[in-house]
Amino acid sequence: MPEGFAPGVGYSVSINSQPKGQECTVANNVGLFSYSNINNINVSCKATLTPPPSGLGLVFDNVIGRKFNVDVNGDVFALVSDGAGGRAVRKKDISKGTELNLIVSNALSDFHVSNNGKFIAYSELNQYGKMDILLKSMESGVTKNITSKLKGGVSNQSGNYFHPFISKNGNYLVFSAIDSGFFGGELSKVVLYDVLADKFEDIDKWKTQKVNGDCFSPSVNEDGSLVFFLSTATNLDGKDVSTFTDLYLYTRSKGEFRLLSVGDIGMSGIGEVYNYDLRGDGSEVVFESSSPDLISSALEKRKNYIYRYIVGDNKVFSMTNELGEFSNCFYPRYDAEGKLVSMVCSSIKDYVIYNYSIANSALRKVFDCSNGIIKSSITHSNGLSYFVSSCDVNGKSLDGVFNMYVKGE
Repeated sequence: MPEGFAPGVGYSVSINSQPKGQECTVANNVGLFSYSNINNINVSCKATLTPPPSGLGLVFDNVIGRKFNVDVNGDVFALVSDGAGGRAVRKKDISKGTELNLIVSNALSDFHVSNNGKFIAYSELNQYGKMDILLKSMESGVTKNITSKLKGGVSNQSGNYFHPFISKNGNYLVFSAIDSGFFGGELSKVVLYDVLADKFEDIDKWKTQKVNGDCFSPSVNEDGSLVFFLSTATNLDGKDVSTFTDLYLYTRSKGEFRLLSVGDIGMSGIGEVYNYDLRGDGSEVVFESSSPDLISSALEKRKNYIYRYIVGDNKVFSMTNELGEFSNCFYPRYDAEGKLVSMVCSSIKDYVIYNYSIANSALRKVFDCSNGIIKSSITHSNGLSYFVSSCDVNGKSLDGVFNMYVKGE
């Protein structure tokens, strides 16, 4: 089997005749692989993806939380437990079937990987019992403590910094901060760091902004012009008339805030925004909300809805209205190329993974778990769907143990 094909994930390789001295390059829905002639034998190769047994394969066991990343290359990153109290951010090279611990620390809390796989940002408890934000370059292996850089090289002994998010190209980092000594007050703020320029942006703006609520869980588009975040504030945009958590957009060039979780009547909804995900270029965002009134046709018997907001159109669309009144959907995630949105929906009987196609605005069922819980899912453009679940490959419950699986098309 050519190097680069992962045993156990499900690949088949066939050898065919090929003119002497030539190399065959194979393109399939996993990636590009080459298979050179061996001992000048006239050969070529053909590779096709075939589903693993039962359509599923195990990627990681003992996964912590629901958050994980799949980069543009199809490599998978997750926070895992070693079973003895230790934690690690682990990478799985799906093409080679190899695993590597990128960061090992009992104090790891959260992480995010750039879509190009070159940077990983993470939060970690320091010796003072405070949360720091660190940034590691996968190419150089160098790790920077971003929190200490924010404070002029002084160790973080006050405040907590969390929710790291690195832009698609790895050029910008945003995170949340609660630090009364630095920002004043006890409310959470947003910090933006330019990785290439090695400097912080808009700090004075966030220090002086008179916000009457927390701002947290930020994300940033690839050119750093747009910052998205959640907030309980009511004075950022005149359309926000409630203290529910809403989704906002901050346009840096204008210094303006815009409410995104806004309904047909032009005001904020009557529910909370829980999770959201940003398309890499910032052209649109998808979010999970308990608000049934963002569009007039929403069904009021659900607890959770998935909405899509297109920034240029300044309009909200429902993504899950066709599923029926008893289907509650959560944790939407774009694939690395922004072509698909994967989400988990639960009903009275089961948990189901759906993919939403951006091109044709259509939902498709991917996987059904009737005896267990699915926490989150991402479908890569290579056709492989990854999800964190307490279902095993036979659909049985694992008694609260959450692992990550991969499902072929």
